[in-house]
Amino acid sequence: MNLKNSLYITYSNQRKRELQKSELTGVFDKVITLDNLIKEFYDNESDKIIIDKVTSSSIIHKIIKDNDIIYFNYLNDDSNSIDTIFDFLTKCSRNEVQFKSIISGEKLIAIEKIYTEYVEYKNRHKLGDISDIEDYFETHYSKENFNKYDDLFIDSFTLNKLSFIKSKKQESILQKLNRDFNRIEKIEENPNNPQIIFPEVKVFDSTDEVKTSIKIARKLMEEGASDNEIIYVTTDIKKYSKLFKIYMPDFNMKGFSSIGTPLNNFCNKNSTEVRTAYNIAKNRIGDYENIFKTLGLKFTEQKREAILKETQIHDSKVGIEITEANQLVGLSKMYKHIIFIGADINSFPPQPSDNFLYTYDQDINLFYLNDYYQSSKELYMYLKSICDNLYLVTASYSGKKELAPSIVIDKENSNSNKIDVSGIKSKSDLALDGKAIKQESYTEYLQSISIDKITEYDGLNVKGFDARHLSASQINRYTTCPLQYLYLNKIRVEAPRAEKDGFDVLEEGSLMHLCFELFSKDVKNLENDTIDQGFLYDLMQNKSVEAYDIQKVAENRGEENIYHKLFLSNLQAGLNDDREPGLLAKFVDYYIENAVELNYFRSSEFEKEFKLDHELKPYNPPDADDNNHFIKGFIDRYDSLEEQVNILDYKSKKCNSKIDTDKTQEIKELKDIQLGLYLLYATQIESEDKNFFSSLLSFKGNNPYYHFAQMSTDEVKSSVLFDETYISNIKDLIFKTRDSINSGNFVFNNSNEKQCKWCDIKNICHQNILDKELEVSDE
Repeated sequence: MNLKNSLYITYSNQRKRELQKSELTGVFDKVITLDNLIKEFYDNESDKIIIDKVTSSSIIHKIIKDNDIIYFNYLNDDSNSIDTIFDFLTKCSRNEVQFKSIISGEKLIAIEKIYTEYVEYKNRHKLGDISDIEDYFETHYSKENFNKYDDLFIDSFTLNKLSFIKSKKQESILQKLNRDFNRIEKIEENPNNPQIIFPEVKVFDSTDEVKTSIKIARKLMEEGASDNEIIYVTTDIKKYSKLFKIYMPDFNMKGFSSIGTPLNNFCNKNSTEVRTAYNIAKNRIGDYENIFKTLGLKFTEQKREAILKETQIHDSKVGIEITEANQLVGLSKMYKHIIFIGADINSFPPQPSDNFLYTYDQDINLFYLNDYYQSSKELYMYLKSICDNLYLVTASYSGKKELAPSIVIDKENSNSNKIDVSGIKSKSDLALDGKAIKQESYTEYLQSISIDKITEYDGLNVKGFDARHLSASQINRYTTCPLQYLYLNKIRVEAPRAEKDGFDVLEEGSLMHLCFELFSKDVKNLENDTIDQGFLYDLMQNKSVEAYDIQKVAENRGEENIYHKLFLSNLQAGLNDDREPGLLAKFVDYYIENAVELNYFRSSEFEKEFKLDHELKPYNPPDADDNNHFIKGFIDRYDSLEEQVNILDYKSKKCNSKIDTDKTQEIKELKDIQLGLYLLYATQIESEDKNFFSSLLSFKGNNPYYHFAQMSTDEVKSSVLFDETYISNIKDLIFKTRDSINSGNFVFNNSNEKQCKWCDIKNICHQNILDKELEVSDE
């Protein structure tokens, strides 16, 4: 047994884990990545707080606002552009690059001012960023720092033309370490020449990529392969791992992702694993709240959600691993079968992109970025060197767009090896073919499809779910179809989405809402009551650019294309050109027309959160983290005026008449309780002397805008009256819904064809599979 206490430094967590398991290291040895070694040294020797991604954007935003740096004054705390600025400052510092060698003019002046204030802010608050951490290690480094170790080893930080060095300062550090440390034994590269194998039948889209890959693995295991001889390698693990987790059970297969699953994806909050992860995230949030308070910064709800989202729960290592190509680089493990997924020309190599401060070429030449094309070639060659069989599964289409295989990978030809997986069937395939599945665990499921009796699979007496928290949309969904509510809100099935050329309808609506919100908040904070159209048009133009660049919007759209830009341009129509006014210009005109009546938004709140307790009373706990409410929602705009309260929900629906009769009828019949729930809350927190008006507002139609569905306490102002009768009825509906959910009743409704047509669960609903028509009593 190796009883030495040695130190091993390497370049990635994956390589670290491999070294820890290898014969090279002993139980008392320490294996650490260079990044963590530098950070650990800084933590132990310096009393400064490290600036990370959570704190950096708020610091830069505060500097911009406090110093009135007009060039960037339109950005908000959570804007992607703020992150780009911080990234630029630290990259230039880490690589000793002068700002003026990259940017000029007003942009240079603004960046230099931000940097000057940033350095002063760091010194004043005893903070350090990644550049400071690297600089501190380089300045204070001595081999004597590591005298407690018997031996010192360092890995190679290059693999052919791939480099794992991240900055000029890091390169300097490595030169010193390589001088004083021994080199870790390098595994000789395997001159392997694997078989390249393609599916017999062309693969259609990303969903088909995943299904085909699972079928290949299933076929290999039926022929004797073990799960540790197979690995799925993807070009985008976040995209593909979700699809694998959806479809693997249907083939009776198991797998795990190398990156785990985000905490906010779990619906069962009672499991020990999730509770532990949540407590860790909650403690992190508490630490950040204290740091932000000390620094005089605002800790936003967006930052809280970001921390929950980035908290990963590692999957149980059961079944076949799902990973990315770069996760395997430098590892010595050989695989019998690698199934490589998603290597189309758009994804592999990734599309290079610039930002408003530096270009892709500058990132390569100045900031140590690996060239995408060259690194993709290296990754592909490396995959070939560590397997006997490489299966290439590539989609032919993304939405309506035809795809070609990547120029990096081997091309299919008439002499290519092929694998036929047509004989591999999923449980759903077998069920539809009327064939039995031997596994006992699926007997009841198969029987439930073909029999007329309502079972748990149709939503009857489902155990384990309760109605502790509800919202207007959830209640609407439950009353429309309880089974849909069960799958989407409780089990949280996420329907696979086809690849799209631009934003989908929900994303378009979200971007529009965000533009309205950012504009309204800035108008509210203006010192003067201006209704100057030119000024407000310019403001909305800036806010639309900011909204488009916000991290959540950027993540949703994925790789930017011309269709995203066209939608943004259509939104902006008329703001700074001669086109017919688009939705944003119409919103500005609406504001100008109503500014005086609306008190220039001074009495308004945007994205206002409200909560009701279990007696439907306003719920205002002293602790903001208290989640014992019954109902929660967000109101797009809440105007608490002197004599009237307006509650507005913006919709992107097209309207050609002042009143939408269908929607109004739904509201009257309590099939849509959104406006009623808003008023139930508002009438309990405001003066009884006020009038209350709630409406759905659209800017898409023949007129500049329409309040196309309305509810009010004033019968004259609205087609639906919010009175004692309505209040009694809505409360009765909410309590009945709660009791029905708690009793486990999720039996599907015989919904009309229009509702079923767009349902996300229609492909797993028994009604859809076999047209099972069942009469369900109300008892």
